[in-house]
Amino acid sequence: MHAALTGAPFSGADAIAMGFADHYVSHADLDAFRAAITSDGVASALAHYTVEPPPSELAAQRDWIDECYTGDTVAEIVAKLRDHGAQPANDAAELIATRSPIALSVTLEAVRRAAAMETLEDVLVQDYRVSSASLRSHDLAEGIRAQLIDKDRKPKWSPAALAEITRADVAAYFEPVDDDLSF
Repeated sequence: MHAALTGAPFSGADAIAMGFADHYVSHADLDAFRAAITSDGVASALAHYTVEPPPSELAAQRDWIDECYTGDTVAEIVAKLRDHGAQPANDAAELIATRSPIALSVTLEAVRRAAAMETLEDVLVQDYRVSSASLRSHDLAEGIRAQLIDKDRKPKWSPAALAEITRADVAAYFEPVDDDLSF
């Protein structure tokens, strides 16, 4: 949940620790690894270039991450992060506070729903619906404006605060769309 709500970059070692990746190839070997995939195939390239990853920085911080991200809402999670004694927890709270309140709330709900889904297809349909709704949202255009167009880095989110988000606001992102994804 930490990676989803902060949007902060993470290392290859962190990706392995979080279950996003199965193999680690050192940065120095990436070009040779790509060439080996083309010439020898994926299995052979993986067998040759996969190495033990360095320690995951996020895994080393699991105690405060697991403790703080148990809140039922984003506001509760942020409060736990702010109240925690670890500086990285406070840093995460500050980072999350800069993000779109509706996007944060939808992300929390999407991750939790996905964890309970039985098939990849169900998760992909949900992600398609959320993505479709996000493309029509005020906050996507506002984020692009603030980051890329005006470059003022001061988005005016709508709703502006986590306390203003309703369950109906979040639920709207999960509604079927006209061109709904199907398998």
